[in-house]
Amino acid sequence: MFRWHKSATKQFRKALGLSKYQFLWLTFGNGLLIGYVLAFLAHR
Repeated sequence: MFRWHKSATKQFRKALGLSKYQFLWLTFGNGLLIGYVLAFLAHR
């Protein structure tokens, strides 16, 4: 499972044409956004 996830992530990153650094920032921002939405929904 780990090898599949690593391979799929690498292929997705290359399909977007992003460097590893850019992809890390993208996933960091995605995590912040998801966390914000979940916190907003939990505290409504």
